[in-house]
Amino acid sequence: MMSLRRLSFAAIAAVVAAAGAYAGYWWWGADKMDRTVTGWIAEWRSAGYRIDYAEKTVGGFPWTVRIRLIRPALADPGGAWSWSSGNLDLSAEPWAPTRYTLSAAGGHEAVVPVAGRLVPMRATADRAEGSAEFDLDGRLRQADITLENVDGVAPDLNADLKIHRATVTLTQPATPARIHDDEEAALDLLVQGLRLPAALAGPLGRNIEHTSMRARLKGPVPRTDMRRALETWRDAGGTLEVPWLSMEWGPTKLRAEGTMALDDLLRPSAAFDAKVAGLSDTLDALVDAKLIRPDSARLASVGLLLFARVPPGGGEPELTVPLSALDGDVYLGPIKMGRVLPVLPPEQAGHAPPPAPVTAETLPAPGQSN
Repeated sequence: MMSLRRLSFAAIAAVVAAAGAYAGYWWWGADKMDRTVTGWIAEWRSAGYRIDYAEKTVGGFPWTVRIRLIRPALADPGGAWSWSSGNLDLSAEPWAPTRYTLSAAGGHEAVVPVAGRLVPMRATADRAEGSAEFDLDGRLRQADITLENVDGVAPDLNADLKIHRATVTLTQPATPARIHDDEEAALDLLVQGLRLPAALAGPLGRNIEHTSMRARLKGPVPRTDMRRALETWRDAGGTLEVPWLSMEWGPTKLRAEGTMALDDLLRPSAAFDAKVAGLSDTLDALVDAKLIRPDSARLASVGLLLFARVPPGGGEPELTVPLSALDGDVYLGPIKMGRVLPVLPPEQAGHAPPPAPVTAETLPAPGQSN
């Protein structure tokens, strides 16, 4: 009969062997993940994207594999946008190597297209995290991003931007779109507590309390610079189908569904069926902004009384009206609400310069506004 000592030695040996095997498996997984990330970077660089970082480290043993890119920077091949941050962590559990979590610590700098021009921005966020899931062939199937308490400034515009919370989910089918009717991706967006820069506020004010959207991107989008990708997608008949859009902006509460595309100048064109509540106060805001005349507002108020209906679940009366964008103008029914500018500025506006490395001294303090 085996002695207690021999049993103990056997148990210890088994534990040591299992630990050694797991450590070997972890290092194998870490090396595979490192090579995978290196391959992604090379693939995107070959498409013209600028991807830089000061250093790459591998860690996280024993329960995760973590690859950290220190001072990462990413830029569009055509200069339409750029981004940099303090650190970017990509982590995966060794037993789930196709699902990654992402975390971007520190501040962020970016150059993004806003209202037809390239705008440098700086931002901090209490939370900037996400996840990405891939199939066994390495194709992205789903990505989620969550931002909380975003506090940004655009010094060139003397403007600030705040977001309480935003979530984005991107889902891709197993095969990419080949023709304009194929689905390239599905998008779910939720933004809560958005405070716009004053220059973009319009007659409804700066605060958009709630925006949610579900959309399906139809048509192939090539992996190239943003301008060429949008033009190719547009020319092939690509559309953005929006079965759900909900927004609370100042007095206006809107629910809509419809389709969007891009015109020859890369301006959004759209046709939606919308249900709008809060129209009486909205009309007052449009009169105050001198977008419509008082007599037109009074006439519209009569129509509101005649045609507005209380929704089945109760609440404020809603008016069903078309919401459209055409040739750079946005209309709610017959009322011109404002202008919509090209997604990207004219090509002669130049490329976005790569943002400088982010340091604590270059970031706005939490709550700072210009």
